[in-house]
Amino acid sequence: MEDEKARLISVDQDKCVNCHQCIAVCQEATKLCNDGSKDYVEVNPEMCIGCGECIKACDHDARLIVDEFDEFIMDVKSGKPMVAMIAPSIAANFPNNYERINGWLKQECDVEAVFDVSFGAELTVKSYLEHIDSNAPDCVIAQPCPVIVDYIQLYQPDLMEYLAPADSPMLHTIKMIEEFYPQYRNHNVAVISPCIGKKREFLQTGYGDKTYNITFQNLVKHFQNINLRRYPKKGFDGPNAERAAGFSTPGGLLRTVQRYLPEAREFTKKIEGPDQVYDYLSELKEAISKGHNPLLVDCLNCAAGCNYGTGVDKQGKTEHELAYNVQQRVKKKKEEYEKEREKEKKTKLEKADDNDKNDSLFSRIKNVFLPDKKQEVIENPIKPKVSKLDQTINDYYKPNLYTRSYKNLSLTAMNRLKEPNRREKDRIFKDMNKLDEDDRKINCAACGYNSCELMVKAIHNGLNKLDNCHYYQQSIIKRQKDTAQTHIENITAESQELAAVAEQLDASNEMVVNRSEDTAKQAQDGLKYLEDIQKLTKEIVQELDVLDEMSSTISGISQQTNMLALNAGIEAAHVENSEGFSVIAQEVRHLSDKTDEEIKRIDPYVEAFKEKLTKIDKEIEDVLDGIETSVDNSNEVVASTQEIGAVISQVNRSIQTLSNNSEEFLSDIQE
Repeated sequence: MEDEKARLISVDQDKCVNCHQCIAVCQEATKLCNDGSKDYVEVNPEMCIGCGECIKACDHDARLIVDEFDEFIMDVKSGKPMVAMIAPSIAANFPNNYERINGWLKQECDVEAVFDVSFGAELTVKSYLEHIDSNAPDCVIAQPCPVIVDYIQLYQPDLMEYLAPADSPMLHTIKMIEEFYPQYRNHNVAVISPCIGKKREFLQTGYGDKTYNITFQNLVKHFQNINLRRYPKKGFDGPNAERAAGFSTPGGLLRTVQRYLPEAREFTKKIEGPDQVYDYLSELKEAISKGHNPLLVDCLNCAAGCNYGTGVDKQGKTEHELAYNVQQRVKKKKEEYEKEREKEKKTKLEKADDNDKNDSLFSRIKNVFLPDKKQEVIENPIKPKVSKLDQTINDYYKPNLYTRSYKNLSLTAMNRLKEPNRREKDRIFKDMNKLDEDDRKINCAACGYNSCELMVKAIHNGLNKLDNCHYYQQSIIKRQKDTAQTHIENITAESQELAAVAEQLDASNEMVVNRSEDTAKQAQDGLKYLEDIQKLTKEIVQELDVLDEMSSTISGISQQTNMLALNAGIEAAHVENSEGFSVIAQEVRHLSDKTDEEIKRIDPYVEAFKEKLTKIDKEIEDVLDGIETSVDNSNEVVASTQEIGAVISQVNRSIQTLSNNSEEFLSDIQE
């Protein structure tokens, strides 16, 4: 199974942003090939059909094609024998240089031969016509597109019986090489391809080990810095195609069939592009059961056909430009065969037996395609001559060589997916916060699945997670919004209360400032008053010092007076009739003693007074120091309080701003 389901698309985990755009563009039936349960979206190769829509949709370059260019180059260098075959859309991607690709393959890669898949397309048309002629099927679904084939095998196996039981043009070419070029039978085959899905086809038909699917995209990258003109133009080996060279353009199969049956458009449905082809196929089985179907369904996955395939580097070219380049090659091929035809007409007549063989096939095909004209065809057979192209096709055609069978791949891949029962669905819906039927009908498609039911199935199978559900995320956001709203309302209320407290604190602080200023002023006044007292005290001390000096002077005078009185007494004793003088001397002595006694009484008071004044001066000095410190502290308090007032004002403004912002945010989330 792993071999049959080779990885066609890789994911760059670092570039993937898990946007789910890849899931959104994936076909409804194939969406579960994406695993969105991680931080990136992985691809399950067992369920991926390789339609390439996710690669086109991913603008992060996270999804990349997988091809085997590097393996081819490695094996070329190791000496493995190689041949190559190139898809018709080479003319779209290398319009003037596609033959130089042949030259590069032979010159640089030692490829021994290069075959044109366009001729394989010619063989494919013959196989289809033989199948219709021999088996008269109700419907034939063309199968050149491996993506369509994989889709039917995986997701709509009830249509497998209508897939053309013939190989694609590429497999026709590989089998043609093996059968008619035995010298290359064991060679590996480098397939220059516009489609990433071709590797699947080779694996499923047993050719995976000998083929390399090399996409045009990587081939273009290889020649970005190499001048392709340095290689010579080399024609294709093997037979040449005619209008099947346009097989890569939508309707290429139909136009090739019309070469044989111009009426083919009447019984052919041409449809391409993922937006249309898969819806069409989903309804085809019912249409067949009712007989409403076309006989031939010419269908392709890519809207612009293989010219714009999944492995093509568009290089800025439009669909019209690519188709034009291919058509120019078809025109050239038709002209070449027309020249051959004209040349043959001049040299020889066609063989009758070949004519009959060819006519028999066309008659039978017409009878199948257009049963209402059956009688007319039989009665009036038109016998076209066998052309050089028809002869060449017949030369490389062998019955039962180009048959293809199919396998119901859904039996393994799809059985791994479990369908959740009702209880499991209810649990997942509940986890998604979809609690009622109305919620479950909200298919926003943001997850990429287009329906909640499919998202539930993906989650149930571990292919996605709740976080990728938009409704779930919105419900979480709503819950968070409600919680935030409650918190914001609380913050707003608390902010308003805090603002009021701040205003009150600001007012109290202002009062403290005022009182501190008054206290400082009063302290300054008291300081001045004490300084005045201290000054007066010092002056009194100075005056007491003068008084002390005067006391000392008077004491000296008293002592001198006492001395005079003593001398007078002595002299009076010598003088006759000195009683009066003696009395005077005695009185003077008495006065001197009295003065001395009073002075001695004054001195202690002066000393005590001086001591008290000195103590007062010292205490005033200490008080002055304290008051100065208090004044300094008061000034610092005033300055600090003013700073606090400024901070409170700023806090108040910030609280007001927070309150306003909370109200605005609350208003926004309510909207």
